[in-house]
Amino acid sequence: MIVEVVDTPAPYVDAVASPVLVLDSIDAPAPAVTAAVWPNSWTKEWRPDGEVSADLGGVVRVRPAHIGSATPYVDIYPVIEIHIGDRLQISADDGIKYEAWKSGAWKSGAWKVGTFSAGPVVQYREAFRDKLPRGADTVPDAFEGGGYVAWKTPVGDLETRLRRALTGYEGWSSDTAFDTGGYVTPRFGIGLELRGEWVDAHYTRSYFDIHPQHAPIFSWPHFGPDDYSTLGAQLTLGYRLSSRLTAFAQTSFDRIFGQAWRSPALRTRDIAITTVGLTWHFGAVVPYGKLQDGP
Repeated sequence: MIVEVVDTPAPYVDAVASPVLVLDSIDAPAPAVTAAVWPNSWTKEWRPDGEVSADLGGVVRVRPAHIGSATPYVDIYPVIEIHIGDRLQISADDGIKYEAWKSGAWKSGAWKVGTFSAGPVVQYREAFRDKLPRGADTVPDAFEGGGYVAWKTPVGDLETRLRRALTGYEGWSSDTAFDTGGYVTPRFGIGLELRGEWVDAHYTRSYFDIHPQHAPIFSWPHFGPDDYSTLGAQLTLGYRLSSRLTAFAQTSFDRIFGQAWRSPALRTRDIAITTVGLTWHFGAVVPYGKLQDGP
């Protein structure tokens, strides 16, 4: 089962992922709902070279109506997670990711260091903009393009992404997450994600309508006191109802930081999201209790 989470900054919502007992997870809004049950190296179902597998389903999500809102909002979101071989991933919440480079297994004496990989990514950011205060500007969605670097260790996966918004706020963003987890029983699994995200001041200006600026497409990332950033964690529980059907529940909490985000316009700097859903796996199936890289 792959439970994939949606990771998303500020008022942006990075959608949802899929749960296949490889448990992927769902990326969330504002901070983003990103949470994978297992590390990526475990969450991928076993696939021969070139084979296609998919996890399709849906979730019911309780999240803030908009960034800084203390009012809960319930919506339904589709889960789409497609893998083509071991290099190309297409996800409703995690975007399009291609593993262009991968190292061999590294060791330091008797200790296994793991493997490293890198490649390009393209993501679509959906903004949370429900029940906005009267007179508030509507934050547009955004397409983002960039790259990632990942380190798969014996205890979990560490990944960092750097992206440039090609539409919307037209700024830079970056996020880093550590995912770990495993089976407790042959059918029941637990996943934990620790994460942080940063978005430059272009996003802040766009959100608060403060001196909007156009950023040259080739401008470099820069840091300042008005940047938007979050720190948070996500917990995912998944249960394989059958060899293909997986049920999962996910909860996440992120805290917003940044000088400009202390504005009284924000009712809260906390972003809490709860999700429950089902996914159906198409393609080769991993036996109960087995992980792609496990015994």
